[in-house]
Amino acid sequence: MDTRGQSIQVGAIILFGFLVIAFSAYQASIVPQQNEEVEFQHSQDVAEDMQQLRNDVVEAGTTGTTRTASVRLGTTYPPRTFASNPNPASGSLRAASVGSGEISLDAPGANIESICGYDKDGDDAVPSRSLVYEPNYHVYQYGQTVVYENSVVYRQNDDGVVLDSGQTLITGNQIRIPALIGEYQRAGTTMVSVDVAAGKTGVGTTANTGATELTVPSTLGKGEWETLLAGELQANGGNVTGITDNGDTVTFALASAEYDITCPVVGAGTTPSNQPANVKGEAGGINPSASGDVRLSDVERHTSPKDVIVLSFTNPGDEVNLSQARFNFYQASTDDGPDQLDLSGYDLGATSVGTTVVSDLQRRGAPDEPSPNLTFTGGGSVTAVALRYEDSTGSIYSPAQDDISVVNLVFSDGQEANYFVNVPKQGTTVSNDAPTADFTYSTSFPNTVDVDGGASSDPDGSISTYEWDWTSNGGYDPSGQTVSHMYTNSGSYDITLRVTDNAGATDTVTKTVAVTTAGSVPGFSSASATDLAKNQMDTQTITFRINQTLNAGETVSINLDAPQSVKTNGQINDVDYRSGSGPSVTGGGGSATLSAGRETASITYSPPPSGLPGGTQVSLSIEAETKNGGPYTIQFSRSDGSGTETATFTIN
Repeated sequence: MDTRGQSIQVGAIILFGFLVIAFSAYQASIVPQQNEEVEFQHSQDVAEDMQQLRNDVVEAGTTGTTRTASVRLGTTYPPRTFASNPNPASGSLRAASVGSGEISLDAPGANIESICGYDKDGDDAVPSRSLVYEPNYHVYQYGQTVVYENSVVYRQNDDGVVLDSGQTLITGNQIRIPALIGEYQRAGTTMVSVDVAAGKTGVGTTANTGATELTVPSTLGKGEWETLLAGELQANGGNVTGITDNGDTVTFALASAEYDITCPVVGAGTTPSNQPANVKGEAGGINPSASGDVRLSDVERHTSPKDVIVLSFTNPGDEVNLSQARFNFYQASTDDGPDQLDLSGYDLGATSVGTTVVSDLQRRGAPDEPSPNLTFTGGGSVTAVALRYEDSTGSIYSPAQDDISVVNLVFSDGQEANYFVNVPKQGTTVSNDAPTADFTYSTSFPNTVDVDGGASSDPDGSISTYEWDWTSNGGYDPSGQTVSHMYTNSGSYDITLRVTDNAGATDTVTKTVAVTTAGSVPGFSSASATDLAKNQMDTQTITFRINQTLNAGETVSINLDAPQSVKTNGQINDVDYRSGSGPSVTGGGGSATLSAGRETASITYSPPPSGLPGGTQVSLSIEAETKNGGPYTIQFSRSDGSGTETATFTIN
């Protein structure tokens, strides 16, 4: 009996068995490890998405404009030739209520339903919800729930809470009610959009006759809120005297004082229909604008001294007298602000300060009556008043640009309004509006920058001089609108342009410009690639810095053939870049695509539509499956020039 072929057959069967075992081990061990890394990265990405969603909610409430945020609910796994993947990881984002789902306020002289514009059930509370993201991962065991509530974003897991943002609820004597409404709910594996719509922002004040308590629905405990409000605690000079954790609500006790309250109602996926009693920017609120109201029409500086602020009021109704004035509020950018102010008449024609009608009006103090009378002529006439801010000794206080002040005026016909004063720049005086400085630039070689101040403008005159400070050290060179300047050394420099208009007002603007000693050939100043970890799916960062402008339509090519073509045992790539696995642009802007074959791979980078100036650094992130080996060299080239660069990395 001939048995010569039996050993070959048995060997083949044994070899096949080994292959089956190896494949099973790869499917059971390596694939889950790689997928866990994908899920971990997604958990980081969605935390950033929720922080941006929080910023959009706050900005919508602040500006009154609709914002759109994007949240990546789930993620997909890299494609595999032989092994299989589970279904894509999913997640959900939903609006949720905590406890009663209401914010309440116990404060003398203030009603939260009236301020916010809700009259739900007369219990002096307004509805507010949270936004909750929950992941559904296949492998990653530490997926975190991410929550937005009461202006705060945080992550929850079995180990506790991680705070990812600050709070805007209580700041000094300001209370901001973060009312969020809506029934938003989405689940799936893709990216979803959240339209964040602003309702009307209500305003109000409390009386300084007793303590104030604010209660919000919250899953955060006393410890987390003490961290968030550290600077507002009474022990640290703030107004918060106590924090009480009630289980599903938290109560903040505030010292007896007068508080300015704003309630910017925001909707997630819906537009709020709230109707506050006093609306920011409307009649009866801050800066009234109804047909018969005395309206604040301009804010300027007196010609000299410029520290006196001039308010112009337009009165479309009948003639009225000023009955009472109060200095409500001041927010300074650099210090505690003034203690008091004098209010005087002002002659716009003669640009002169008139008789003081209210003196030493204390900040947050009692209102005072004018003496003598100050008349606001009707029929659309303009009446101006001058505000002289002072410290406690009566010395003049110098208000800075964008300081904020609120004065309350009561008129003889019963009108009463808070006027919001945003302090203008130094050059904006009664007789002149300051210019606006701006410039464009381009770089050439070696170390040369060409600037053009032609983008500057002046609303009521012309620009007389252009002065350039090439290192923003305070030394200006009055060399004209268009100038070419050469630096001794390459690097990044802050260039400041100062323009002066025909009335002597000035403005400045600063931009950072990078110059290099590289030659005239478009190429690269530097390039690098991070090392990869062996025997896994790893993320590599590839970085390059261009030495000259890369215009829109031009590209940068990165040749990855060297690492892609090296094989282990002649079969398996030491580095396997796969199409569909990236890359993503993590710095510099623009977009990039990967083309990968069995032994070739390359990345093509395209700049944004505006192009990139010389000196810009671009970073790309790409995934690759690795074995072992190296070092490997990759090559960088540009479509607009012959300059090239190389970078080397290894696997360890």
